[in-house]
Amino acid sequence: MKSKLGLLLIGIFIGLCAIKIGPVYMSSFTVSSIVEDLATEAATKGYDRRGINERLVKRFGTNGVTALSPKDISIQLSDDEVILNGNYEQRIPFVFNIDVVVRFENNIFTAAIN
Repeated sequence: MKSKLGLLLIGIFIGLCAIKIGPVYMSSFTVSSIVEDLATEAATKGYDRRGINERLVKRFGTNGVTALSPKDISIQLSDDEVILNGNYEQRIPFVFNIDVVVRFENNIFTAAIN
């Protein structure tokens, strides 16, 4: 009986983790996709900072990204490449006064200007 209770509590904990943290990772995949696509598009079409920022606003709005704003994306333009840095962290209330901080650090995309 005790082992079943322990197994139930572990199952509840894992389920709670999936419910709370799963959407954050899904949002991260969306952000990565948007930033990567926009880096390539900006390099091929020659967008300036303002053009990149406007497209970020539209794409974040369309995809329902609320974890960060376009101002949080670092834009670096040079003569031969476009670098968009979308690294960020998100704090999620977990249980009572316990928060979970999830950090996404692999969102740097570079595209060569044609």
